[in-house]
Amino acid sequence: MFAGSFSLAAAEAVAADPEDGETDSLDRLQALVNKSLVLVDSSTASADKPLALRAERRARTREGPGKGPAAGAGSLGEGARLRLLDSTHAFAIEQLHVAGEHGLVMQRLCDAMLAIFELSATQRGQHTGGLARARAPEIGNLRAALDWLGSQPAMAWRHVELAGAAAWVWPRVGLRQEGLRRCRDALERVDAATPAALEARLQLGFARQAYRRATEEDCAAAERAATLYAQLDDRLARFHAFSMLTSRRALRGEEAPTMAALEAMADAFDPAANEIQWGTYLITSGHALFQFDRAEEALALQEQGRRLASVHPSLPAQAVMGLTGGETAALDGRFDEALAQSQSGLEAARQLRASGRIGMLLGHMATYLTELNRLDEAVAHAREAVDVRAQDGTLWMQLDQLAQLACARGRLREAALALGRAEVHNAWRPGWREVALRRPFELATAAVREAFAPSELQALYAQGAAMGDVEVARLTLDGAATAAHRAPEMPR
Repeated sequence: MFAGSFSLAAAEAVAADPEDGETDSLDRLQALVNKSLVLVDSSTASADKPLALRAERRARTREGPGKGPAAGAGSLGEGARLRLLDSTHAFAIEQLHVAGEHGLVMQRLCDAMLAIFELSATQRGQHTGGLARARAPEIGNLRAALDWLGSQPAMAWRHVELAGAAAWVWPRVGLRQEGLRRCRDALERVDAATPAALEARLQLGFARQAYRRATEEDCAAAERAATLYAQLDDRLARFHAFSMLTSRRALRGEEAPTMAALEAMADAFDPAANEIQWGTYLITSGHALFQFDRAEEALALQEQGRRLASVHPSLPAQAVMGLTGGETAALDGRFDEALAQSQSGLEAARQLRASGRIGMLLGHMATYLTELNRLDEAVAHAREAVDVRAQDGTLWMQLDQLAQLACARGRLREAALALGRAEVHNAWRPGWREVALRRPFELATAAVREAFAPSELQALYAQGAAMGDVEVARLTLDGAATAAHRAPEMPR
């Protein structure tokens, strides 16, 4: 049933017959390995050395959760991976259909994928980047399970359950758009009989996929999740749902609904929580308050976070304070300080391997360096940011910043292309940006409007809109400058 390679634990979960003991199941699998009908994936183990499945299982069990390769969601740990040849796979599928057992074994595959991708209560409060990288080899099998559930009329709630359990992984392996589609497909099957906890998790998972976007669909998902978790009295989940709702309303510029959601988020916040929850609280609250020019409240909150970070130092806290501190200093025109704060945050984010933080910090640092007229350094940071953000689907957020950098380097035609492409992503808030992107957007827009006639600028915007994010980003950094349109001096 596996679409690609699979772990020993997953194979046991799918192949085991309830009437057999585990010895029979393992012995049969070992026999298939010995006959080369099941092969060892050479990327995870030595293919020229016989694989002893019992030793493999003992090693996984001994290491256990949190102690080695077996650490992760559910009980299905890591280790050597197995696979079938395509011809063997096709023959085995055919035999399952002949025996009338295809549906039964597919249900076991779905159970195995749920065990692999469902996060425990402890894992929901931790960084999941490392866990996502460990689970990445199972993505093909997850797709197979979701596709099958989507084709089964009687399994709507199972579809909702697995899609919600796995929603966290898509953006962390560079598949944000697929994650949106997978969640949306499952949401279409939600009805009055769907358990509230399963719907709430899926709605929140969908809202999280739409990072820094706030269409009506995104807001509705965040609001529905917040409502359901309030009814379920799940404080931690309610906090995260209201955090999503706060950020979505703030991105739309809706002050009253934002403040109401912010108050609900604060009510669900646990001050004794770990630094992950504190980071979410500080970033969400700070962005919302700055968005509506409530700087005094935002600065007081940031100072509270700074004191906490000094008492309980950690890499996540350093990353968060570097990001928020840099943004705050930049809003006040203190770009040297913004750069220093961001560098501290970047060092922590690199150690955490938190790609989302890394990409955002690099993009911001490129902008601060642009403001300081250190353009070569700005280009270097921007290039790395583009590489990182192209992988996690957030590159569109950097297009305004790239346009500002292009203007400073005299690449106004490329800047106009980037702004045109950015408008595609910002169609839900035309002509308006969140506070951290407002200045780059306004400066770049003013520069291209001064450089081009309205009809020419409109044509460039349309050309950029038809391009891809990566293509436009590369042009802003490496495209040939147009001598006829040198950039006017950017305001400092």
